[in-house]
Amino acid sequence: MYGKTTIKDQKRLDALLHHTMRQKAGKTKQVKRNSPYEFTVSFDITMTFNPDPDSDLVDASWDAVDNLYYMMDELYVMAENDQLVPDVDGMEIDTRLQDGYPINYWDEEVSPECDPGYVEATGSLLCTACFLGTYNVNGGCEGCPIGTYQDEKAQIECKLCPEGMSTLRTGSQNITDCKTICHPGQYSITGLAPCTDCSVGSYQPLTRSTECILCPDGQSTVQSGCQSQDNCDDVCLPGEISSTGIVPCTACSRGSYHSLIRWRRNV
Repeated sequence: MYGKTTIKDQKRLDALLHHTMRQKAGKTKQVKRNSPYEFTVSFDITMTFNPDPDSDLVDASWDAVDNLYYMMDELYVMAENDQLVPDVDGMEIDTRLQDGYPINYWDEEVSPECDPGYVEATGSLLCTACFLGTYNVNGGCEGCPIGTYQDEKAQIECKLCPEGMSTLRTGSQNITDCKTICHPGQYSITGLAPCTDCSVGSYQPLTRSTECILCPDGQSTVQSGCQSQDNCDDVCLPGEISSTGIVPCTACSRGSYHSLIRWRRNV
């Protein structure tokens, strides 16, 4: 379907198509003025949908689509009867048919124009709000990423958890889904509270960990909750003692002994 084009627009096209200069080997070459050309004018038709509150909304939406098709048929008839003739001499409207309709008569499926936070409802031409725990993105509703939540409908972004907190999974619907992140030196099954300190002989340098890392063989830590392998040190061997069970160690005094590794001396 062609729209209305003014003589001023035609002159601009003439200037663009017939006076374009091409640069080649430092010289310019002018395009011939008598070269034939054609162009297509396309446009969208938007219809406001105001159904009767007492009517079935799905049926009413499809009735509106029928009216839209009827409008397109009327436009085609007008074009075919030269009632949409452009203002430029020699310009014609292409009225060729394909399967009973003009070529490129209907390029896209009918779809509602939904407000931000709303998407097209499946099986109808109605818009529906994105649910709790989701937000409107890329033409659809997606679950809020980990670390965010959404406790309202029809939103275009999610809310961040407070600092130092996160969620277990995507699609969280309330701030109560935000839990404290386990700190370095801690772990839990989920990486979120409740957290447990890494036991003696292990450490964890990262946040939100689900396990701790054992010290290398022959080494241990002085206490639980260690955050670095630097906290690991050599353990006292049989016959040696220290207040921590790790180096620096001293030999058992004359007349005493022990056969355990990492022997702690009472202090």
